[in-house]
Amino acid sequence: MKRRQIEKSQDLFLMIKIHPRLLQEINNLIKNLIKIRLTLS
Repeated sequence: MKRRQIEKSQDLFLMIKIHPRLLQEINNLIKNLIKIRLTLS
């Protein structure tokens, strides 16, 4: 079980290494979500 989790995080790390823009996209998504939440409340 733990091994699988470790493999998953390694995959994620590889993806981020291969796609540095992916991290930026995720960041933008989170920022937009926060903005939307602030506007709704």
